[in-house]
Amino acid sequence: MQTAANAASWGSIVVGFLQGSLGIIGNLFAFMLLPFFLFYLLKDQPAMAKNFYRQTPAPWKPDVEFAISTFITVFATDTEAELWRARSWASPWPSGCSPAGSSWVTRWAPSCCWGSSRS
Repeated sequence: MQTAANAASWGSIVVGFLQGSLGIIGNLFAFMLLPFFLFYLLKDQPAMAKNFYRQTPAPWKPDVEFAISTFITVFATDTEAELWRARSWASPWPSGCSPAGSSWVTRWAPSCCWGSSRS
């Protein structure tokens, strides 16, 4: 321990302290700025969406609308799956299944939890 303390120079200690303290200050400013940025986005989102679709070239509109609708659908489906997975970690049922009323659970719970051959 003594040799490790002797091997460290004052410059490296000061630089490490400055990096740590400036990192904390930077994070604080970022967290203070975040609510204002989110308010701006939420307040102006309808206008930004109209402007985006208005500026999209006509030949690209079907592709852009398809890409955005696909992204939203996949994002929503994936988010729902992640919420079900997170919920299933706390479930007392085998394999994380539960008899809740979800279509996924209704379709898969009997086969994975109770050994039924229904799919």
